[in-house]
Amino acid sequence: MIGGVSDDDIQAFLANHGKPPIEAVRALLNPTDENIRALVAQKKRQLLIAAYVAERTVALEQEAAQATALLPRDAYTVMPHFIGMQLAVYVTSDCRGCPQAIDTAQRLVEQFPVLDVKVIFVGDAERDVVDSVIRWAIAMPVAPITIEEARAKRIRRLPTIELRDARSGVQRRFESIPEVEALREAVLQLRQPQLAAREEGS
Repeated sequence: MIGGVSDDDIQAFLANHGKPPIEAVRALLNPTDENIRALVAQKKRQLLIAAYVAERTVALEQEAAQATALLPRDAYTVMPHFIGMQLAVYVTSDCRGCPQAIDTAQRLVEQFPVLDVKVIFVGDAERDVVDSVIRWAIAMPVAPITIEEARAKRIRRLPTIELRDARSGVQRRFESIPEVEALREAVLQLRQPQLAAREEGS
């Protein structure tokens, strides 16, 4: 469970999307005051949650607009190179350098939100992963893998940051924490051979 919502919760919601809630069905089948009060309470909860989500959506969109205004001057010319780029940050909950690696990745994706980023926890229990997500304020997708799976991927130390161009399969791995600018330049370097080959073929 990440962010308080499990995959089962999501699938159950999708399966019932568009259908009347249980309270509405109960009130229609047996319109007692008790059942109708339960329906009214359910609708009130739904309206309050929807109003809260709408308010926070507006606030977060304004924050995003302000952040976009502060992007580097060349962000929009560089942005296309980040499309199709995947960034994986391999960490554990008790890793000393892992928060810094996550912060570096998070700062890069704030500048280039088209970058496909994932934080991968190696060998941690679900509770440890959830605690770390909250403690480190991770705002990126999170996935767990076993130690054996990490070894199969040749992850030798943590944290490890891996850049991969999904279009060409070319990748680069950092076993020490790079600066944001170094990661940005690594993306451009991975794309250069692909861009050169495209120009030669045109």
